[in-house]
Amino acid sequence: MNKAYNRVEWGFLDIIMEKMGFEKKWRKMVMRCVKSISYSVLINGDPNGPIMPSRGLIQGDLLSPYLFLLYTEGLVAMLAQAEENKLVEGLKIYKSSPWINNLLFAYYNLFFCRASMQTNAHIHQLLKEYEQVSSQKVNRENTSMVFCTNVDSQLK
Repeated sequence: MNKAYNRVEWGFLDIIMEKMGFEKKWRKMVMRCVKSISYSVLINGDPNGPIMPSRGLIQGDLLSPYLFLLYTEGLVAMLAQAEENKLVEGLKIYKSSPWINNLLFAYYNLFFCRASMQTNAHIHQLLKEYEQVSSQKVNRENTSMVFCTNVDSQLK
């Protein structure tokens, strides 16, 4: 993701927490913490402000990584739905292990799926939809696909 923390829309974060079943009182308290930030700027040496942002998480704030994890649950839910609808198929590490289709980090996301043109199209569509609803932006310059050695060379 590109500038992942800066692009966290507060309204979307609250919706995700609501969908996950967080109590209203808890959500209000968390959102109060998130929204307590303000900025001021110096213009010709004079402070001007406050400027009240409407999105973003503070890097270095101890709460921010956890809130970002909650934020990415939107993408996780979309991937789970795509897998449920047989649009994306994850992988199993061992025959009795659960299916895995993603590992998400703040700036790096790994997707595990069958190598096919249809799956590739579904993943691209899913990411486009996630960008639209969450305001996150995929960093396409740092995006790549890696294939197993037994994948047909026409798909690579």
